[in-house]
Amino acid sequence: MSQKYKLFSAPSDGKAICAFFSSPAGCRNGEKCKFSHEKASASVQVSDSPHDCSSSVISSESEDDVNATTIALASSSTPTKNTTSTNKISTSTAEDKKSQNSKKKKRRGDSDIFAKAKGDTLSPTPAKKQKLASSNVSPKPVKHNEPNKKSKSTSNRKEKQKQPCTDFRNLDLPVASFSVLEKDKTPKKASENEKSPASKNSKDSNTNGKKKDSGSSLFPLPTSSDVGRKWKDVVIKTREHKSYSTCYDFEKWKQLDEANGVGSTSDWIKARPYGEWSKNNPQAIAIDCEMCETKDPVTGNPNHKALCRLSVVNAENPEETLLDTLVKPEWPVTNYRTWVNGIKKEDLDNVQFTLRHAQAFMFALCSEETVIIGQSLENDLCALRLEHHCNADSANLFVAKDDNNSTPGLKDIAKAVLNEDMPETHDSVNDAITALRCLEFYIEHDGKVEPIERMTQVRNKFASSQLFVHRIPKICSTDHLESLFLNHTWVSPLKIDNIELTGQHGKTVVTFKSSRHANLAFFTLEGDQDSDSSGRAQKKVFLRSGSYIRVRKMVHDKKKPQEEMKEVE
Repeated sequence: MSQKYKLFSAPSDGKAICAFFSSPAGCRNGEKCKFSHEKASASVQVSDSPHDCSSSVISSESEDDVNATTIALASSSTPTKNTTSTNKISTSTAEDKKSQNSKKKKRRGDSDIFAKAKGDTLSPTPAKKQKLASSNVSPKPVKHNEPNKKSKSTSNRKEKQKQPCTDFRNLDLPVASFSVLEKDKTPKKASENEKSPASKNSKDSNTNGKKKDSGSSLFPLPTSSDVGRKWKDVVIKTREHKSYSTCYDFEKWKQLDEANGVGSTSDWIKARPYGEWSKNNPQAIAIDCEMCETKDPVTGNPNHKALCRLSVVNAENPEETLLDTLVKPEWPVTNYRTWVNGIKKEDLDNVQFTLRHAQAFMFALCSEETVIIGQSLENDLCALRLEHHCNADSANLFVAKDDNNSTPGLKDIAKAVLNEDMPETHDSVNDAITALRCLEFYIEHDGKVEPIERMTQVRNKFASSQLFVHRIPKICSTDHLESLFLNHTWVSPLKIDNIELTGQHGKTVVTFKSSRHANLAFFTLEGDQDSDSSGRAQKKVFLRSGSYIRVRKMVHDKKKPQEEMKEVE
């Protein structure tokens, strides 16, 4: 940047003295200079008045040099000291040179904010620090890649998901306790010296057909805790059962719920991955549910698996019942099934605990690695509308002695494994603990247990006089079925159970006066006969619409049909 000069008027007695002539470098104009190249006389004085510019000895100088020189002359001129003007000018010119050098450095520094000498840092000087400290205006924060609204909402959702869930122990739920066990009718326990019939370890219980991969690798396994690893092999064995892919097909159950108007897919819940939030929770639980039948008063759709009681036991400490409560069904109850679960109408009248409360409890308790233990767990999970694959199901691990394709009941397993008689009326806490004890027996014997002998004499007391009818169209009623047997077999049914619909088809049980009447009705009915997967005889009976129903015997044939007919005659 070029320097600016100020020219002052010459004094009346002649030319003004050249300021550069007195400097060590001298004047570059030489003889051409318009100012005097003579040394100033001692009589020249600087005016004390700051406003008197006419008597100034400085003729031409830079704007910055004027201030510096004036300050130097003013400070050196005092009434008590007599100094010559030459000394004053030489002193001022030396200081001028220093100030010029410093100002040039400043200008070079101002041209680049990152320019610095070696060894210097970019930290501000103390003067600048004081200036920043004294400033009341705080600098605005720099925004880097500010997310849009969509990413903000996504990040908020992620933060909410990462937040620890409410501890299941701290949930404020309207629990309604219930029990059907009486003190004087507790189940009988086996004596210490009495061995269980199934403890011979001669056969492996996994003789339920060819092993089949039911997607074990697709679902998580309980590997994050010691308790979970204890049950890992049992979970794998449960998934390898040939019926697992059908019974635990949750997508199918969701579709059936929507088709029957029972609920939507969004009503189902699924456990979250294992994490810090679940480390202090029980890693294995035993559950059992009691169900009743309900009916939608608007659409008339039935729900045959409406939850009415839930019991959850800590598998690590079976004496600790985590939850035992009645559950208020959403729809009016049409069949309480009191003869099975002991629950009556008055027991549910004032209950406020609902299915959503049950789901909230299970969601806070279970991770996807929590092992759920029980008997025929698919029914309990469907009643809870809980999708879960880390299961230990006793129905998939024990085999019936009389039929490898059939599932033994918990009562038969308990009798064979624990040598205990279970009460006639179901108690969900007792059932959960019993299933847990049976599976612990299974683990202790490394899965090598005897097939379960079922109490066939009790089971077949009514089964032999019944026919199972399934694949019934939705438009078909119990009156149609009664007409079918009367008009085509001339055998009148004693009772026809309500048709249980699942989607567009249903199933029911038809009871006759005796086993002979049931066999006569089956033998007389027109249709193609074959056997189901368990070997029981069944017929395909066609309808006028072109569709058909299946009529199947409840027991296996011991005699030929012709011999049975002769006995009837």
